[in-house]
Amino acid sequence: MSKIPPLPSHKGHRKTIKDIYGKSVSYTIIDEITHKQSDNPEKAFYLQKLKWDDGTIELRLCYYMIGKKPRMRGKWAYAQSAPMISPVDLRSLLVRAKKQKFF
Repeated sequence: MSKIPPLPSHKGHRKTIKDIYGKSVSYTIIDEITHKQSDNPEKAFYLQKLKWDDGTIELRLCYYMIGKKPRMRGKWAYAQSAPMISPVDLRSLLVRAKKQKFF
């Protein structure tokens, strides 16, 4: 295995995406927590705090992996699918998961 680069920071990055109606909407990553997967140093989880242009705050749980394809080989590559959830909803899910002994 070759040397793994340091995890990138995305704090302050502004992103624009299309919503389900095709309208452009933007958010800024205002904070993030990173955690490398304990049994795979080539995979890292991020919990990111997002601020949408309308002031709404949401959390996004996503992950990056060391790329294998030519363009991203050896670099941290964003995994395309990532859930976005409000802090209240995440807290509710985590409380329910704990009650149901998910962890």
